[in-house]
Amino acid sequence: MKIPELRDEVKGKVYFVCLKNKELWYKTDSGFEFPIPLEDSEGGIFLNEDKASLFMRWMRKRIQDLKDEESVQILNSMKRSDFDSESLMDLSRPLPFEDVNEVMDVVLTKMIKQDSVLTVGNRLEIKEET
Repeated sequence: MKIPELRDEVKGKVYFVCLKNKELWYKTDSGFEFPIPLEDSEGGIFLNEDKASLFMRWMRKRIQDLKDEESVQILNSMKRSDFDSESLMDLSRPLPFEDVNEVMDVVLTKMIKQDSVLTVGNRLEIKEET
């Protein structure tokens, strides 16, 4: 599934789809669906059809949730061999991350889960393969 860009979604209108699991679900002109928790609706008026730009905060949250889910799926599909220094330096394959810090966070998290990293004081050291 292609994750939409927020700037594309806020241009048109949104349409109410349904109320499900204590969330109001809306759909944009392009078909992107996002929830609004009922707690957020207190004191507000939510119309059947409205300007998409008024719903930007909930669209942004849903897009971030989708990116996080995609990152988790990618991490779960990675193998231990994906973390050798040569494959990490291979810039020919695209990474699904915004910047280098995000890549390093993901790599270190995966390595810690695989028990490949030792914590020594305030620094991390990679365990030597035996």
